Amino acid sequence: MNPKAKAELLPTGTLRVGVNMGNFLLVNKNAEGSLHGVVPDLAQEIARRLGAAGVELLPFPGAGQVADGAKAGIWDIAFIGAEPARATEIAFTSAYLEIPATYLVPAGSKIRTRADVERLSTFDVLHPDAGHLARGPQEPRRAGRRDHHGP
Repeated sequence: MNPKAKAELLPTGTLRVGVNMGNFLLVNKNAEGSLHGVVPDLAQEIARRLGAAGVELLPFPGAGQVADGAKAGIWDIAFIGAEPARATEIAFTSAYLEIPATYLVPAGSKIRTRADVERLSTFDVLHPDAGHLARGPQEPRRAGRRDHHGP
């Protein structure tokens, strides 16, 4: 690896990794408090390939907080969805995985397809920092927005 790139990725010798705890498909905490899942496994492998002295997993409650950590220089790498607005502060790689997602609607809803959602005047966003939800309806300017921060 290019020594300049390695020095940029490992300024402390330990790979500091921003972890979005808001996505249980990628990371979870066990009873002892240790993180496990796709993200910790990828972080360990990247650190190994870089020859890092170790890995420090830095948990954040959501993708927005992880992104904010970039400005403060808290982490060296992180695992969050690439978003144009975040790309002004963060250099994104190509995707490391795809997560199939769908809409959940109440029983009896008239919503059956994505086109049905796109015709609605209002759509729900489960969390404002979840980048993948920002890519909801194709024409979000036409749609209203209601944020849900709880169950």
